[in-house]
Amino acid sequence: MIGPEQFEQMRQGSYLINASRGSVIDIPALINAMRSGKVAGAALDVYPVEPSGNGDYFTTDLNSWADDLRSLKNIILTPHIGGSTEEAQSAIGIEVGEALVRYVNEGSTLGAVNLPEVNLRSLTLDEPNHVRVR
Repeated sequence: MIGPEQFEQMRQGSYLINASRGSVIDIPALINAMRSGKVAGAALDVYPVEPSGNGDYFTTDLNSWADDLRSLKNIILTPHIGGSTEEAQSAIGIEVGEALVRYVNEGSTLGAVNLPEVNLRSLTLDEPNHVRVR
């Protein structure tokens, strides 16, 4: 964990980026280090307690130090999992739906992550027991 002792060992005016785990940084110690100028700026996209959905994530209900963290001038706070936003979930749903339709209609799994890429033959009108989705 990076706490008061580790911050004290850093050069004056250092910058910190945490994109690993929320528990790696002692956030109150980071706040103190930034207020003293030991840390000139920080970027965080992980937190000890992660938000569970859209809304005002950085409230004292979620983490007791949230208001102090938000008050710092040289800090960037981003959500750890960009795919968890409502907008990203909507886009993912559309993309998955389009991929399924493309597979049914064309037999193509192009771009699949955990399925081999295949390209099946096209159906003909002589195959009445098969259907295409539009």
